[in-house]
Amino acid sequence: MSQSIASVNPLNVEIKSYDQLNDLLKQLKEENPNILFTITRSKNFNVIAYEANWKADRSGLNPDQPIKVFWLSWAPELMKQAREQGKSTDREDISFVEATMAYGLSTERVVTCADEMYSFHLVACKTRKGFVRVKNDKTLECTLEVNGEQMNIVRIHIDSTDPVSFFGLPTGFPTVNFTDLVAVNAHNELITEHHVVQK
Repeated sequence: MSQSIASVNPLNVEIKSYDQLNDLLKQLKEENPNILFTITRSKNFNVIAYEANWKADRSGLNPDQPIKVFWLSWAPELMKQAREQGKSTDREDISFVEATMAYGLSTERVVTCADEMYSFHLVACKTRKGFVRVKNDKTLECTLEVNGEQMNIVRIHIDSTDPVSFFGLPTGFPTVNFTDLVAVNAHNELITEHHVVQK
């Protein structure tokens, strides 16, 4: 079984708004349920995707790395550059620094669950615990703590301000202004938790 999603923008269009981006991500998730959730950012339209990493025989998730993390480089200038270079994919691995400082995660097998389940903590949301569960029919359920309860996570949006540059070089790390966690609750309602970061 292929482990990748449709990693080229399927509409092959320039993304101009977050509504358009979210519609595209919804389409991708419908086409490939291995996508667990995504992170979008105010900086540009590049996306961090979190994907279930199955064993080759699909008997379960890879215990060493049950979730893969990668970029979808959909910022217009990067898409244009990739097409001009003849690249056939928008998918890029995240770097070691990005994995350890921003977008990576830690996972642990939950041995007390009858189904195959892993807990995870995102570097970007260390205080929130999430779970990915493989059901008997091999479908996936991915939840994260939102508004104090576990909900099916859809996406996370991060609004940030870039640091002041000095001769074209950043003088620090971006400052996070707020985050939006979008999830579906037990009543199949779309819930957004808006969290303003105290400065």
